[in-house]
Amino acid sequence: MRIRSSVLVVALAVAACGGERELRRPDANVLLVTLDTTRADRIGAWGHATARTPTLDGLAREGLRFSRAYSSVPLTLPAHAALMTGTPPPVHGVRDNGGFFLADGHETLAEILRASGRATAAFVGAFVLNHHWGIAQGFDHYDDAFGPDDPVAAADLHQQRDGAEVADRAIAWLEANRARPFFAWLHFYDPHWPYEPKGELATAFASAPYDGEIAYADAQLGRVLDRLRELGLYENTVIVVTADHGEGLGEHGEPDHGIYAYDSTLHVPLVVRLPGASRRGVVDDVARDLDVMPTILDVLAIQPPAAVRGASLLRPAERTAYAESFYVRFHYGWREVTALREGRFKLVDLPTVELYDLERDPGETRNVADVHPERVAEMRATLRGMASASTPAPQAIDPEALARLQALGYVGGVAKTAGSELPDPKDKGEELDLLVRAARATSQAMRSGRYGDAAAVVERALEVEPNYVDGWQFLGTIYTRLGRPDDAVRALRRVLEANPDAVQARMGLARAHAAKGEHAVAVDLADSVLAANPRYVAAYHAAVESLVAVGRFDAAIERLRRLERERPDATGTAYEIARVLLAAGRLPEAEAQIRRALAVQPRQRSAHFNLALLADARGDREGARREYEAELASFPDNVEALTNLGILHMQAGRGLEGIRTFERLVATSPDDPRAQALLARARRSAGVSGSPRGSRVRSRPPGRPGRGEGRSRSPGPPRRSLPGRAARARAGDGAGRNRGPR
Repeated sequence: MRIRSSVLVVALAVAACGGERELRRPDANVLLVTLDTTRADRIGAWGHATARTPTLDGLAREGLRFSRAYSSVPLTLPAHAALMTGTPPPVHGVRDNGGFFLADGHETLAEILRASGRATAAFVGAFVLNHHWGIAQGFDHYDDAFGPDDPVAAADLHQQRDGAEVADRAIAWLEANRARPFFAWLHFYDPHWPYEPKGELATAFASAPYDGEIAYADAQLGRVLDRLRELGLYENTVIVVTADHGEGLGEHGEPDHGIYAYDSTLHVPLVVRLPGASRRGVVDDVARDLDVMPTILDVLAIQPPAAVRGASLLRPAERTAYAESFYVRFHYGWREVTALREGRFKLVDLPTVELYDLERDPGETRNVADVHPERVAEMRATLRGMASASTPAPQAIDPEALARLQALGYVGGVAKTAGSELPDPKDKGEELDLLVRAARATSQAMRSGRYGDAAAVVERALEVEPNYVDGWQFLGTIYTRLGRPDDAVRALRRVLEANPDAVQARMGLARAHAAKGEHAVAVDLADSVLAANPRYVAAYHAAVESLVAVGRFDAAIERLRRLERERPDATGTAYEIARVLLAAGRLPEAEAQIRRALAVQPRQRSAHFNLALLADARGDREGARREYEAELASFPDNVEALTNLGILHMQAGRGLEGIRTFERLVATSPDDPRAQALLARARRSAGVSGSPRGSRVRSRPPGRPGRGEGRSRSPGPPRRSLPGRAARARAGDGAGRNRGPR
């Protein structure tokens, strides 16, 4: 059945018949699910014949399907800010991914539901929704664990995670919190580019991989809902499923999203299943992302905050829908895009204004602005009253957070632009194609290490659009990774010409100068960042790396002590101090500091490995064995720990344990001939007393991978860099190998 506004008015007004009482469920649980980058017209319930979305289709049959739901901005973080606050971007203030943070002053859906007595938890699939950006307000448990929180390790971390992991973690939390009302938010990032469906979906959707990614997200959601049913929670749960935005897929010349404000990137699925499936049907009226929060609160009989601009979708209302994208202004120096949907018309406010009659032209292919000049003037005045009076200003981004965003395909090198005479992005089709390819090439390089290929694409983009500030930032990163620090310095200085306050460019320069061996310059650059931004974790680490390189260990430790005071949440700092002490050869102090670090953060990669080396250095083989085993209990892929433990077993006459350990080593590193050789030697030596032929594999000095054979020893003389730092910065290099004392 199709539900129009008049039908809803009758249904909800008849309180005497139980309609209002049936709607209100103050004790209900809430499950909010957001599918990243998911177009409504690629879901089966919205008419896509080849879709494989049984979970969403089933929810649509059991609840209310809003056929005309729209995002207010085709970017992940700003759209989720609208969902969580019930306000549009000009009000909540988040205008882009990176450079904007949801301020503490906003009252979020999670904060309201936590105050109502509900357990609150979120499980997000990409770093763009990391708690760093302020979106975690109100959640008791915010699961955005892509690795250690210490931003210095960001470049080696996964920037997104598989939907199965999101579902697994959510299910575990739901099982543990089944006894109290809850609010859980799940975010599935899988449909976002690159489209790489998994398992049999890769074959089934070989010609439509984007649809395959949506099918995968649908299947993972199905697992969560099945578990809710098994736990007996399903029928008393408000379930809302929507998307943050759609995907261009080449329509209107837009390959992905964030550039324009057409329905290809704004039209999203929205399903609301009420407890007991008390309302069903299709609602054709306009629905907005900012209406989701007040809709949920309406069911729970909670009054929304006064700042909320959305309205419950269960209460009929005439809605105009505002949309914007400032992405092109911040990143390309082009004119931002704003849009207004009012009745049958949609206005896109650009230097060449566009008006579309959506009833006659739902694909937005015929601009009728010349036919309706009075409507254009009226809608333009309304739109400009809704938008910000001034251009929003991005904030500086932590350089390591920037690295994570770049690995997702987002960027943060923001240009300073002024005036209204900026180019119309619709006139930049050729440039847009090149810039998108440059961003994607950089994203792929961050994951694969193919920096040379990325450099060529970005260089070509800059030939066409030399004001492409992100491109110069990309090149600075890429050239540094390619061992071309002089070129990196030149590229990053172009960023500073456009924006002298670009912190990430200064940080890139610090790393480039360090790569050139100009450590004093690198320290000065890092310190200049810290003077204005005393909480920048990465700036401390950049300074420390160069200070250690020139043997100024006390100065390095002083920086890290200051970091502990400024950022007590950076729990890896205690271990960084231990690594500096190791590099300085101050081994007793280093051991005591490692143990302090483990008390702060018990699961710290390589900490027990280093304790094993220190124990071995003073002849405590049994202590070394315990520490190797402790390391492997948390990090079973530590190749050096497996190697040293195996040989320790053999030297102690524990042949069977040695063979089993080397078998684990081969399973962990099957392509390493050294692992095969160690296993073969152990098998030949089984049952023979004393050491196997040859001696123990030597562990390299701090920061070096343990390779080859020789006697294990204590940390050797310090390298000319902080242990492990340079290797850690190379994403994808030697994955799974521990690089000696760290």
